[in-house]
Amino acid sequence: MIYIVTALKAEAQAIIEKFKLKKSDSKELSFFYNKHIVLIVCGLGINNCKIKTTLLIDYFDINDKDYLFNIGICGANNTYNIGSLCELSIIKFKNKNFILNTYTYNTIECLETPAKENKYNMVDMESFGFYEASKNIKNVRMFKIVSDHFEPFKVTKDKTKKLISAKIGEMIEKSSCNWS
Repeated sequence: MIYIVTALKAEAQAIIEKFKLKKSDSKELSFFYNKHIVLIVCGLGINNCKIKTTLLIDYFDINDKDYLFNIGICGANNTYNIGSLCELSIIKFKNKNFILNTYTYNTIECLETPAKENKYNMVDMESFGFYEASKNIKNVRMFKIVSDHFEPFKVTKDKTKKLISAKIGEMIEKSSCNWS
């Protein structure tokens, strides 16, 4: 089974439409699903991501046969083109590095507020929460698509959905698991 965590509904929308996910009627945990995929929208921030990812892991009893993904947008410096797909392996939070996996060596800085200054390589606001919740899960991957060059106010729901939609195929190819 594939489990996906997004921060924003706009990030999730492209995946929901591509895989024809249905909304659950569960009262314990709101999620979207089909036969092979379960997706939750956690909301912005480290704590929201950690709490919702933990709930997802516990609710579905995610194990070593499953895959857990964090998919979303991020800000980055202008060495990255808008729309670039980055698979992450290292999360930097409060000047410490946390290794998510060893598939790549891309690093993201997890911040508690949106970055408006170009003093980082790549940033988001959820990666450390996802890492904390998923560090005991075997098959964990994190994909981020560059949405802006430290201009978060320019990122719209429609642009976010289009960025994710354009990279679904590439994420599937890189993930080495069956999405259908």
